Amino acid sequence: MLGSRTIRIIAALFVCSAVAALLWPRATGYVSRFAVVNAPVLTVRAPVNGVIMSPTPGLAAAVARDDILFDLRATQTSRSEVARLRAELQIRTAEAHALREEERLAAEVVQGLRARVVGETESELVFLTRKLEQARANRRLNEIAWDRAAADLTRAEDLLARGAVPVTRVEEALFAKNEAEAEIAADDAEIAALKVEIGAIEAGLPSPAGTGRRDFAHDRLDDMMMALADIRTRRISVAARRDAVAAELAQMRDELDGLARFRPAASANGVIWTASRQAGASVTLGSDLFQLLDCERRFIEVIFDERAFENLPQGTAAEVRLRGSDRSFTARVVSRHAAGRGAALSAVDAAVLDPHETGGVKVFLGIDPADITDPGVAAAFCDVGRTAEVFIRHRHFAGTFDPVLKRLGLWWSGQKATLALWQR
Repeated sequence: MLGSRTIRIIAALFVCSAVAALLWPRATGYVSRFAVVNAPVLTVRAPVNGVIMSPTPGLAAAVARDDILFDLRATQTSRSEVARLRAELQIRTAEAHALREEERLAAEVVQGLRARVVGETESELVFLTRKLEQARANRRLNEIAWDRAAADLTRAEDLLARGAVPVTRVEEALFAKNEAEAEIAADDAEIAALKVEIGAIEAGLPSPAGTGRRDFAHDRLDDMMMALADIRTRRISVAARRDAVAAELAQMRDELDGLARFRPAASANGVIWTASRQAGASVTLGSDLFQLLDCERRFIEVIFDERAFENLPQGTAAEVRLRGSDRSFTARVVSRHAAGRGAALSAVDAAVLDPHETGGVKVFLGIDPADITDPGVAAAFCDVGRTAEVFIRHRHFAGTFDPVLKRLGLWWSGQKATLALWQR
């Protein structure tokens, strides 16, 4: 009877302890919903078209920092691009030379037209100046004729008053005076017109009553100036393109000289995540060659319930146990962000993609670099991809129940020892 009662008590204590063990972490802290070990993956791409001379080590092979991982030799495909650029450079140079010669000839034509315009302008000014002098001389002659006609009219009027001449004599004298006045008015108009024409020519404007030869020279000069400007624009454009091709050619030559053999070295201790193709295989510019898993920058991505967001500052300690392992270790929070739909992804090109979890808060825990000299660690890809159980104690409970839990642990250990002795 006593034994049966003892068994029931022990069983009840066992059940209570199991329930407490299950609920206690959630009551005193935060338990992960999902956690996975992750690390950055470094992708190496082909800088040129080439042939693989020496492939990378095999999948999961350990590589140390500065180890040569790969050997690629550039092919003639890249050299043909250099030949194309060299031919284009020659074409652009010839075009620039032809345009310079065309510009020189056009400039000579423009210079000749300018001299012609100056000569024709000077000649026309001399001609119009002489015409102006002639008009002024004619006006002086007409003024003399007017004075004579006016005097003759006065004498005719005196003679008519004395009855010495008929009326027709006075009329003839009056007509002569009016004719002289009209000639003077015509001379004034001609003088004014010549002054306007001379002023227009001196201002570089077309002559209102010129021969038209100077106007033709002006029009021809304007056409040649426009043609010369167009030639200069095309020459500058061709020269700029030629300089760009020359710079591109020089850059490609330097790249080919430096990349005739592409032999990248490991930038970190890690393992081969994706191996390259075999020796002799051809690769194209920009294609993926291989991937290196950086085992020096491992981290754990953990998803907690979103209520933990404000209580997980940077540096918070977390207890981590990888699934399948019987030991746990401590890691610390590096950063966190909300893990809802549309939230930002990891800041690195990680090996393991984001878990298909929605909501909550994603926490990144920093962990120590992996020892790639251990064959088991390298073969396991530095534990990348392994899931884990993570517990972070709430700061209000940190250390408060440690003495009680220690005593309960000692008591439970004693009870298990008693039960074992009783079963014997």
